[in-house]
Amino acid sequence: MPSTLRSLKDVLRALLFPCLILSLSGCVPSLGGLTSGSKTAPEETPKEIVARGVELAGKGDLEGAEAFFNMALQRAPRYAPAYFNRGLVLEIKGDTDRALSDYRNAVEIDPAHTRALVNAGNILLRKNEFRKAIQDYSKALAIRSGDSLIHYNRGVAWAKLEEYDKAITDFDQALGEAPEMTEAYYNRALAWAAKGHHQWAIQDLSRVLESSPTHPEALLTRGVFYMRNGEIDQAIEDFTRSIRQNPKAEQPYFYRGLAWTLKRDNSRALEDLTKAIKLNPKNAEAYESRGTVLQAMGETEKARRDHDRASELKN
Repeated sequence: MPSTLRSLKDVLRALLFPCLILSLSGCVPSLGGLTSGSKTAPEETPKEIVARGVELAGKGDLEGAEAFFNMALQRAPRYAPAYFNRGLVLEIKGDTDRALSDYRNAVEIDPAHTRALVNAGNILLRKNEFRKAIQDYSKALAIRSGDSLIHYNRGVAWAKLEEYDKAITDFDQALGEAPEMTEAYYNRALAWAAKGHHQWAIQDLSRVLESSPTHPEALLTRGVFYMRNGEIDQAIEDFTRSIRQNPKAEQPYFYRGLAWTLKRDNSRALEDLTKAIKLNPKNAEAYESRGTVLQAMGETEKARRDHDRASELKN
């Protein structure tokens, strides 16, 4: 697990730091020939000091980078790029409250700082403060209309609030700008399904699987929607493919077991539900469903035990 966390942080740094400093004049390049020292010359401008912080951040020295951003703010307390870049470092370090405060300061100084607005919205989205996140995304879109990622993130926030029409509108906008955005298709599918439009959801998930055949959730989710749409054979095919991709996952076995019950194939249903329980002995729904299958097969005592176990797990 630690190696996974390190690799994720490396990815974040690679994405965030090549062009960190935003101002009306654009991106300030990193300066060459710098060291990890935290001293600055009296004649250095806040812009140059921040660039040195970016240099260190790009090398993974977050503490050193933060020190430079602090120095820049000591010299120029209303320098938006210093707040923004310090916010990025704090966010990577996990100090999201201070990061959010820095993004707010950057926007207060430079109301057109869309990246600060978006990053603030992202933090709020992760904090489940969805309406506040939407406010920040909407302000960013008023400045930079048609941005696919901002529309996508706002769509996710609308979906979290169960305002699915607004979510679908944002996902439509995102896909209009970036037709290859797989996750926009996936989340739009979930929104369509929440509105009861399973066939449209299936179409979107099929688009996901065309471009990403091994998408970890799309295959299983499409199978569920096929099942809800009464297309049981297609559902079983998707669940079977999902099992081949990840034979140690319980859910494909569980849902395929349910699909077999709809086809009145109790033997196969029993086999799949038993496998699901073996993979996750705390799956109450699997015990309950297997109890129902056992009851239909005349195994009354076994059915009673499964139903009792399901009740224990739910309590």
